[in-house]
Amino acid sequence: MDVIASKIAEEAGRRCPAYNKVVEVLGIHGSPSALAALAEVLTYPEWRSWRRTRNYFGLWHSDRKTRHHKSKTARQALERLAVAVKGYGVKGRDLDEVLKTIWLTLKTQKTSPPA
Repeated sequence: MDVIASKIAEEAGRRCPAYNKVVEVLGIHGSPSALAALAEVLTYPEWRSWRRTRNYFGLWHSDRKTRHHKSKTARQALERLAVAVKGYGVKGRDLDEVLKTIWLTLKTQKTSPPA
């Protein structure tokens, strides 16, 4: 699994220049599973606006009507990345912080991940 994760991370670093900057900001150099989860997170949403990105990952305040995430696989990838960055026991606030860090880094780079 680690060999495949490292190959995924290497390919993502080659194809997307912002990937390396996000890895540097999050500080996940040594964890192959975190690097693969970041590559997976960067492939999913439209990164144009913060609201659309948050909604894509299902990071809205829950009410009695909403019981699902917009993209279950994207949410799971974000949760794996947050566990790698913050440690176990992550909450929605931690997911929001990790996603906001990624979003701000991509916006300052003036690039978007490949579609």
